[in-house]
Amino acid sequence: MKVEMTVDWNSLPNEERPDPKPYRRYPKIPTSRTDRRLYFIALARHIEESVDSGEFESLAEVARACRVSRARVSQIAN
Repeated sequence: MKVEMTVDWNSLPNEERPDPKPYRRYPKIPTSRTDRRLYFIALARHIEESVDSGEFESLAEVARACRVSRARVSQIAN
């Protein structure tokens, strides 16, 4: 059995439209060595500020929120 269907995505309200690039929610990590180092320095500073401001209680909580290992968050933050 074969089923075919045509959907006009433009006719749907915005909240029902699928995200065209669901994996592009986060910024792309730079490819040059200098830009990459600066990216991780900025990320480390952001993590530190989030913990200091009380947004997160610890690096472990940051890791859970970002869905990465605690070791990786520790590497970036230190």
